[in-house]
Amino acid sequence: APRPGGEDPDDSRFGDTLGEEDPRFELVELGATIAPALRELPERDRRILHMRFVDDKTQSQIAAEIGVSQMHISRLIRRSLARLASAADGDDAVDREVAAAA
Repeated sequence: APRPGGEDPDDSRFGDTLGEEDPRFELVELGATIAPALRELPERDRRILHMRFVDDKTQSQIAAEIGVSQMHISRLIRRSLARLASAADGDDAVDREVAAAA
């Protein structure tokens, strides 16, 4: 039956049937890209990233739990994030720089 206003409910335009790209797709794609690099990180670095970004702990809280200074935690997080960023960009040069600085 036609809708009020005379429109047929089965009358759709092509544009109305096209789906939208899920904004989370980019996150899934990024996760698949950096997952191998994440597995390459030392266990302690993965644990620190988990505590910081999943458990939402401060650097000071992590430092107390791990038994190192907050400044060292800051350096470890920065180094780990640089490795993950280079994996996401496909840039091996950053990996070499980070490895040389470690």
